[in-house]
Amino acid sequence: MSTATDRPVKVIEAKRSWWRLDLADAWAHRELLWLLMWRNVTSRYAQMVLGIFWSVLEPLAMLLTLVVVFGLFIRVPTPGIPYPVFVFSALVPWLLFSKATMNAIGCLHDHMALVSKVYFPRILLPFAAVFRDLFDATILVVILVAIAWFYGYPPTWRLLMLPVLLISVTLLTVTIGLWLAGLLVKMRDIRPLMQIILQIGFYFTPILFPPSMVPASIMPFYQLNPMYWAIEGSRWIFLGQPLALNASFYASLFLSVVLFFLGLFVYSSQEKAAVDVQ
Repeated sequence: MSTATDRPVKVIEAKRSWWRLDLADAWAHRELLWLLMWRNVTSRYAQMVLGIFWSVLEPLAMLLTLVVVFGLFIRVPTPGIPYPVFVFSALVPWLLFSKATMNAIGCLHDHMALVSKVYFPRILLPFAAVFRDLFDATILVVILVAIAWFYGYPPTWRLLMLPVLLISVTLLTVTIGLWLAGLLVKMRDIRPLMQIILQIGFYFTPILFPPSMVPASIMPFYQLNPMYWAIEGSRWIFLGQPLALNASFYASLFLSVVLFFLGLFVYSSQEKAAVDVQ
C-alpha cells in the first residue's frame, strides 16, 4: 500500500529572476492552451441568436459603408482593381490585427478571476486571446476568395502563403499584448488609448487608398509599418498585385522579431505582480 510520502509531489515556486521564461512549463500545459483558445471562440457567440454569423455581418457592413463612401462618393482611384475587392483584401488582415490587439492587451485583466485562483503559465494567455480573431479571419478569407473570384481574380498558388500572412499578423498582435497586458492591469487608460491609436492607424495604413498616393519622400519611413506589408501581401495573394520587398521590409521584420522576444521578458516581469495590483 502506497503512502502519501510515496506519491509524486509538484512544488510550485515563484520565479526568482525576471528573465526566466519557463517555456518548458508552457509547453507542458499546451493542452490548456487549446482549451483556452476554444473557450474564447465558443463563449463569444454562446448567447447570440445569430451566433457565429456576427463574425461575417460586422465586417461586411463595414465593407459596404467603405465602398459607398470612398468608392462611390469620393471615388478613390485604384490601380485598375474594383474598389470592393481592393478594400476587402486589406480589411481582412486589418480587422485581424485591430481586434486581436485589443484582446491581447486585455488578456491578463480579462482573465484575472482565473489568474488569481489557479496556477498555470500565464504566457499562454496572450496567445489564447488572439485565437478567436484568427478563427474569424479564416471565415472572412473564404468570403474574400469568393468575392475576388467574382471580380475576375481566381485563387492561385499564392494562396498557399496565406497562413504565413495570418500567423505573422497574429504574432504582431501578441507582441503588442506582451508589452501592454501587464501595464493595462495598472493603468486602465491603455485600452481606450489603444483604440484611438488603432483608429488613427486605420486611415494612415493603405487600406482605403493605394500606396502610390503616399509621397515618395516619406515612403521608406511609411513602409516601416508592419501592417503596410501585411496589407500589400494580402493584395499580392488575392489580387496578384506586385510586391517588392525592400530595405524597409527587412527593417520592419527585424524590429518586429526583436520586439516580440523582448516582449516575452517584459510580460514575464509584469505578470507576476498583476494579481497584487488587483
